[in-house]
Amino acid sequence: MKKTMLFALLLSGGIFSSSAISVGDEIDLTPTIKGYVVKVNGTTCHVEIYANPDNKPSGDIEIPYLYTLPTYDTAVPVRISSYGFRGCDITSMKVGSGIEYIGAYAFSGCTKLTSFTEAQSGSIEAVGEYAFYHTSALEKISLPGVYTVNEWAFYMSGIKSADFTNAEYIYAAAFHECKNLETFTGGEKLKYLDNIAFCKDENLKYVLLGPNLTNIGSMAFAFCTSLKEVVLPEGLTSLAQNSFQGLSMERVFILTPDFMTFCDQSKILRNKYLKEIYCPSDMMNDIKDYLATGSEENTPESLASQAEIHPLSDLVEVKQVSGDDFTITPKYGDISAMMVFNPETGSEIRGKDYHYELSGDKVGLQYRVDWKNLLHYTETLDRSSSIDVAVSTAEPASKRFYNLQGIEISRPEKGIFIEVDNNGNSKVIRL
Repeated sequence: MKKTMLFALLLSGGIFSSSAISVGDEIDLTPTIKGYVVKVNGTTCHVEIYANPDNKPSGDIEIPYLYTLPTYDTAVPVRISSYGFRGCDITSMKVGSGIEYIGAYAFSGCTKLTSFTEAQSGSIEAVGEYAFYHTSALEKISLPGVYTVNEWAFYMSGIKSADFTNAEYIYAAAFHECKNLETFTGGEKLKYLDNIAFCKDENLKYVLLGPNLTNIGSMAFAFCTSLKEVVLPEGLTSLAQNSFQGLSMERVFILTPDFMTFCDQSKILRNKYLKEIYCPSDMMNDIKDYLATGSEENTPESLASQAEIHPLSDLVEVKQVSGDDFTITPKYGDISAMMVFNPETGSEIRGKDYHYELSGDKVGLQYRVDWKNLLHYTETLDRSSSIDVAVSTAEPASKRFYNLQGIEISRPEKGIFIEVDNNGNSKVIRL
């Protein structure tokens, strides 16, 4: 049974010793905040923190790295408990570096919460389901250490910007109906993006989808009407039903080899605003044919038949100079932060003046377009059997040599001679 530990002198004059604290105890950290003991390590206990139900906190709240108790014990908060501060009138929350996890519904319904920050950026690793549900006053969130954002975590939050630099898993509806969300920082390490993850985020302007991403769920970006361009990464193996339905996309970069197997269901080409499609050259005809013929679900009239289809080589040109010497040159507008790498090891290949020594059959390329879209893919090297050199194939004119007495000399050495070519042109030469 849970016990409330009152850290004060007992009427008998005794004091609680460290041995009095055990896993499962509830302790008072402040008059408004309690802790649930999840681990005891010597004289330190690790706790989940939550609001005192009889005296809920309000206003600006700070959760320090540790609490000094009236005994010689200390309490270190490691998690924010599920339902911990649900519905509290908190206006801001700053948490210490010990907090690693935010539980389910932890701040849901905190409609006055305008700020949530970490004392040490990157300490929180995961956000539970519905953790920030309906935090309508919250304008931004920066949790660069988080690798998992669980279901409905920020559903109907007021956030305008979100920084999840190291996020790997974004589960169903994590940012669903965040209608103010404009920028999402992260995505380079993303592996899994679940159903309706960003659905109806009508102000979201762009999102990075990195090379490790394998799955984009159903309606993941549906009705993100401000999203103008996107990269479908090379590692993508699943693009679910209606994942890009109802968009006004203008440009798409297709690096996914199996794109044609799910382009129809995804609705990404069902977009009359689409102006440019960039893809591998061997995919261009397939896309052109699809736009012309459509399908039972997507008629040609509903598809982006007006879009221009370009090979990826229109962005960056890889050209052999000689042997293992290749030039890799940006050809398109704002190409930035270009990196060449070995696709087998992932290690960077350094070059100079766009020259790179490439010994394999493929080369890895990574760069950004307009500082936003991350393009990361491999390209097969076109190795010529020989490098073309401009050589004249015309037969040289035959020449004859005569001494000054008019006698033909077959092998002139030193002296003055008259040189005559087969066209009858002559000149005096000195050897």
